Amino acid sequence: MKSLEDIKKSLSEERPATWDDLPDIDLYMDQVLGYMHRQLYSSRPESNLTAAMVNNYIRDGLMPRTKGKKYSRSHIARLTTICVLKQVLSVGDISLLIEMFPPDTLKQVYEKYRTILDRDLSSVVEKVPDNNDPLELTDAVVRFAIASYANKVAAEHLIDMLKEQRTPDL
Repeated sequence: MKSLEDIKKSLSEERPATWDDLPDIDLYMDQVLGYMHRQLYSSRPESNLTAAMVNNYIRDGLMPRTKGKKYSRSHIARLTTICVLKQVLSVGDISLLIEMFPPDTLKQVYEKYRTILDRDLSSVVEKVPDNNDPLELTDAVVRFAIASYANKVAAEHLIDMLKEQRTPDL
């Protein structure tokens, strides 16, 4: 069992690789899955990325097709971002966000994503209890879950606004 200090350390230190630290050689699917396991942090094995999920993201247009059977740095950056957003947003909502990004800015979008993730994880660390009191842990879980819900609702409302803004008036 992890201690609270282990959890805080993980939340403080574990981050996806910077753009420049992403592999600069193309990877096969099994290599991508192994690499993504280090990019995405979860205490639950059901959160692991699968080949079927990657293929669905390509089929749904969230990621470009591969060159041959190899995945580039751009694929890994998109996949990292998609996997985090997928925890909260639908594939359709993520697709809309990707469409909204200016072309040829994936590196900047990825680094912005990392900056926001770092800031928010650092903020969460401060809210993790300092002791194992079950009542305090339960309270923290409820606060984190409700904050996640509130953020999800806000994100959905903003996505709806983006959808309305890009729909031409008839």
